[in-house]
Parts: sequence; structure tokens; C-alpha cells
Amino acid sequence: MHELETNDEFGSLRGLLARMHSYFLACPRSLKLCILYASIFPENSVIRRRRLVRRWIAEGYSKGTDNNTMTDYAEELFEMFASLSMITRSTEERATVSVCQVNGFFREYIISRPMEEKIFFPLEVSVLEGKSCQITERVGQHLAIGKSWERDKTVFDSLDFSRLRSLTVYGKWESFFISDRMRVLRVLDLENAPDVTNQSLKEISKLLLRLKFLSLRGCSGISLLPDSLGGLRQLQTLDIRHTNVDILPPSIMKLEKLQYIRAGPVKSSIKSSSNLCSFVSCCVGPQTFVGTDAGVKVATGIRKMKALHTLGVINLCSKGWEGTIRELSKLTQLRKLGVSGIKKKNTRQFSTAIRGCTHLQSLSLRGEQLPGIMCLSNLKKLSLQMALLTQSDIARLENLKRLQTLRLRVHEVQDGKIHFFVKPIGISLEDPFGEIKVLEIACPSRLEVVFNDGVMGKLELLKVDCSQEPFMMSGLEHPFSLKQVLLKGPSDNTQKKDLEDAVRRQLSKHKNKPVLI
Repeated sequence: MHELETNDEFGSLRGLLARMHSYFLACPRSLKLCILYASIFPENSVIRRRRLVRRWIAEGYSKGTDNNTMTDYAEELFEMFASLSMITRSTEERATVSVCQVNGFFREYIISRPMEEKIFFPLEVSVLEGKSCQITERVGQHLAIGKSWERDKTVFDSLDFSRLRSLTVYGKWESFFISDRMRVLRVLDLENAPDVTNQSLKEISKLLLRLKFLSLRGCSGISLLPDSLGGLRQLQTLDIRHTNVDILPPSIMKLEKLQYIRAGPVKSSIKSSSNLCSFVSCCVGPQTFVGTDAGVKVATGIRKMKALHTLGVINLCSKGWEGTIRELSKLTQLRKLGVSGIKKKNTRQFSTAIRGCTHLQSLSLRGEQLPGIMCLSNLKKLSLQMALLTQSDIARLENLKRLQTLRLRVHEVQDGKIHFFVKPIGISLEDPFGEIKVLEIACPSRLEVVFNDGVMGKLELLKVDCSQEPFMMSGLEHPFSLKQVLLKGPSDNTQKKDLEDAVRRQLSKHKNKPVLI
């Protein structure tokens, strides 16, 4: 970057650098911190929204106000961050951005900023890459270990960790990455790092007592949460999704500040019928599709965790499910919940328990049938992975007036048809799904989807997987805010072309001329 700024051969780029520099300086201080923080992540890596938001909260970037929680404020920061011209949004357009990438050129610009420009910002990022250490003095507040670093224990042991607040590891994990000299470490992010073991987690729990954020997401070597985890009394975020952990032990109940738990098994080895933006998980049979084992068992006492606002995925098929449901009924402060194993035997109890969770904004359900959730008046996001869906289920969902995102992943639809239509109310008409912006439908069985005139007036994104059986869709000209349709068609090229042509004819009648992908 210094070469670009000083070498006359690159004079044509100086205007771009000057605009980038002035753009950065004009950003508010809170956003500048977020921009500098992005240099922790490798060039062109995909950064999940939730990962950044939870890290920023642990770092103290999100203060919150009387009218705005820390999570809400961090979400606003992400929206500002994702809107920057130097940030690349996901190739999958959404009504809300869930992932983004930092432009490689801009990342180099961030890293190359001289110390005098950063002095007013308490954020220094150090990176270990290749054969040599790129750290000229002591480690800053943030250390990222790259995949290419040769894992030199002698070099690592020589570093000064007295100010280290976050450690992020890409690639192979080594046991010497944890040190009792990391006394102020708040964030430990090991997402998808291979070779992290149960013993590694025991050492982490014993040595890093000030952790606020711990991500073991994708670490398949983790199968057990140790009792020593209860010693992390400052912990706010625990992400153990895609590990082999199948139970939240009693020791976790000691974590009174824990706000966010994400759990669930290692990703299934069964191939999906689609890779349509990774949103579908349709499998070969209804029992596999339901995913009855796709969650963790909860130990007695979780009802006492009053700070908890995000919990999932919880397995209701395991032994003692009655007690688990009773525990859930006491978590009235929950904002986001994921549950698997909804069956006939527990549907009524779950429907009763969920009535107390009136603050829920996001709900994910996997099971045999739709339970009673129509009392959740604040629900904005609903994901259903069901063995069977009926038109009466669709009618029941109409009561969720604030719903903005609806995901329907069903093994079979009764009578093979989903019909979205407006309802007559006296002499006027009501759009029961009037707030829906994102609709996703996946079904490995025969299906017809119909949109009537005036329905889903705010729908912007429609995603459909119909790769295995005959599929029909009509009325696409009616959702008048529609911008994009993502379609995974049949494997047969002739059938696929016929379906795409039929969809294009409908979209050609739409005033917005939505894009078909």
C-alpha cells in the first residue's frame, strides 16, 4: 500500500486512495472502530452478521441506551458497516444483510494506516502469517493467527500478551495458543479451527476467566462441555453449533451473564437436494428431514438464566423432554429460540409453554407438525422444517401480523398445493402476510404455489427449491414489491428450462421486472 501511495507509476490510483481516506475520516468514531476491526478477518473472507455483532458487544463497542439494547445498537452498527462502499455484500441478496466481505484492497488500506492515524482509536490488530511474524513490537489488543503461519511455538511464546483482548485462529489449532499470560482476553474465536479437542476446552475454561465471547463453531472434536466452563462468569456468548456436543451440562447454569447460546450437531453428511444459497436441507425421507436429533438436551435449571435472550437448538425428543418444556416456559425474556423434535406427543405441551415467550422475535421449529404459535404477536422471523404442511397451517400463520421472514422447508404438502391469498373483511380486503419481505420454500415432493392478486405486498425476495419433483408456480406478477427470485429447478434440463420460461413469463408482467437467478 505504501508503494501505491508514493510510487509515481501508480499515480492514477492516488485519487481513489484520497477519496477512500476522506471517506474513512468522515465516518463517526463508533463506525471507525468497526472498520479497523475488520482487518482481523482474512482477505475476502465471508463474515457472518451474528459473529461480528456478538464480538462487538463483547469488545464494548455497543453501549446501548435506555431505549436501545446493546444488541440493537450493534445491529445498527452492522447495517452502517455493511452499507459502506468498501464492503462487499453477500452474492445472495436479502432484505437484510446476513453476511458480508471486506474488500481486499480496502483491508490492505486499513492495515497500512500509520500509527499516528490510529492513536485516537484503542484498536491495534496484529497478524501472524507465513514464516515470519509481522509484529514489530508487542502484540496489540487483537491477534489473528492465519492459516499460512507455520505454528512456531518459540515465536509465539516470545510475544507479549499483556494487552491482548481478542484471539482469532484460522486453520490448525495448537495447544500452545492458550497462555496464562492472556489475562485480559475477552474474545476467543476458533470457528472452524481443526484439532480443537475437549482437553483444549478444559484448558481454555481454566485459564481464560475473563472471556465474554467463546466460539467453537465447526469444531467437530468438541463433544463435551467441561464442568470448568462454569468458571467463565463473564461469558456472554457461547457458540457450539456444528460440534458434537449433545447436552448443556448443569455447570452452564452458573453463567449468570450468558445471553446467547447457539448449539446443534455437526452438519449432516446427507447431501442436500440443493445448494441454493445453503438455505435448504431437504433429505430423502420424512424422519431424516425432521431432524429429530438436531439439537441439544438442556439440564435442569436453565430457567434461572435471566440474561439469556438467544437459545437453540433445543432437542425435545431426548429423555426428560417434559422437564425441558417446563424450563422453556420460564424463559420469558427470550428473543430468539430454536427447537427440534416437535412430535404429536409433545405438541400440546410445547404450545402451552411457548405462550409465555411473548418477546420472541425469531423462532425455528423442526418436527412432524406445526404447534400452536399464533400467540407470538412480536414474531418477525419464522423457520419451519416440517414433515407435513397443510393449507390450514398456512391459514394459522396468517395471525402472525409482524412476520417479515418465512422459511418453509417441508417434506410433503397436503394436496400438493400452497395458496397465498387475501381475505375478505366486510367490504374490504386484508393481506394476512402484508409484512413478509423474504419467503423461502423448499419441498422434495410435488408442489404448486399460488399467489393471488394483492398478496404479500412487501415481498422482495422469493427463494424456491423444487429440484426433485414436478413444480408449478403462478401469480408471481402479484407481489408488487418483488425484486428477485432465486430458483433451483429440476435436474432434467428440459423440465428446468420449461419451469424457468414459465417463471420469466410471469415476471415479465411485473412492474419491477424482478431478476431470476
